[in-house]
Amino acid sequence: SSTKPMMEASAVPLMTCTAGGYALDERIDDGIWERAEFCDWDGLVVKVMSPEDLLLTTIVNGVRDSPISPHWIYDVATIVAAEPVVRWDVLWEEAGRRRLREKVFHALGLVRTISKEVVPESVFEDFLQQDPELHGRLLHTAIVGGREAGLSPARLDALESAAGAVDDRL
Repeated sequence: SSTKPMMEASAVPLMTCTAGGYALDERIDDGIWERAEFCDWDGLVVKVMSPEDLLLTTIVNGVRDSPISPHWIYDVATIVAAEPVVRWDVLWEEAGRRRLREKVFHALGLVRTISKEVVPESVFEDFLQQDPELHGRLLHTAIVGGREAGLSPARLDALESAAGAVDDRL
């Protein structure tokens, strides 16, 4: 497998990181094909991505450009509304495999600020529980930003206490 650089880091959807840069991982999409579902579309049977993989590709495509277009947020809400059950753990696992967890976390946070019904709070709690390194990075970023913004000492103490608890888990 070649290790020649192929894309910038923000475009990682079909790539995995290697010591020499970014290289195509021929098996990275195996999970997408395994989770794909057959659908009868007016007599034509087609294979479509699972809701979790649709969500991941919608998020990645939605946030990769700057400025961010808001259309993908509606798409995320539509996918979630159309599905009786979203397996958020599958989305999170695939995001981890593609090194996209932080982007997915922030993107879903943006969706939640607009519509709390789309992404339940428990999804974020589960994500942070499953990824203590990300949780720690987010807390440390909040502490630094809180100091710069003049956050009250009591709130800074609470953030530092939470960060210490996460660090102890690592």
